[in-house]
Amino acid sequence: MNELMKCVYVFIGGGIGSASRFLTARFFTNFFNTTFPLGVTVVNLAGCFFIGLLLPHLSKGEGNTYFAYLLIIVGFLGGFTTFSSFGSDFMTLFQNKELMKAFAFFLINNILGIALVFLGNYFSIKI
Repeated sequence: MNELMKCVYVFIGGGIGSASRFLTARFFTNFFNTTFPLGVTVVNLAGCFFIGLLLPHLSKGEGNTYFAYLLIIVGFLGGFTTFSSFGSDFMTLFQNKELMKAFAFFLINNILGIALVFLGNYFSIKI
């Protein structure tokens, strides 16, 4: 697989992932009518879980497995979860002096997110 085709797979997955992030984040934030960045939190946690679940199966492969790794892990999940959105929402909460929300947002995304990577990996190995 040449470098251009690798970029195409990442590009396609990333575009779909970014659009999915936008729609998912807006849905959760609007559905629960909250100023807490719930949508970004849901996106980050789901992305962490699915990266943990899929990475052991897709990261060491060749051929179709490598195609799936580029499309799903690097592209889709890379576009779906972004630390920049997390940082922006944290800064907004902090600047608005919503310190308890900012602290909760930070802890939920970092601690639970990392725990979900391990949980996804655990399920992946057990399945």
